[in-house]
Amino acid sequence: MAINLTQKERMLLEDQKSHEEVCIQKYNNYANQAKDPELKQMFKTYAGQEQQHLNTINQILSGQVPNM
Repeated sequence: MAINLTQKERMLLEDQKSHEEVCIQKYNNYANQAKDPELKQMFKTYAGQEQQHLNTINQILSGQVPNM
């Protein structure tokens, strides 16, 4: 089953995609700077969650129904 997006939906998803990319970059940067192992792991976990969000957005933008 393919998803048909309106131009506005596509534009909003592209905007959200860029936000997710920034979050991933920041969390990875914070993880690299953190000295405390628990804090480092927390940032890596958050980066992984944001990556999942980005993957979902990319699936939708490519017309696929994401697995939820």
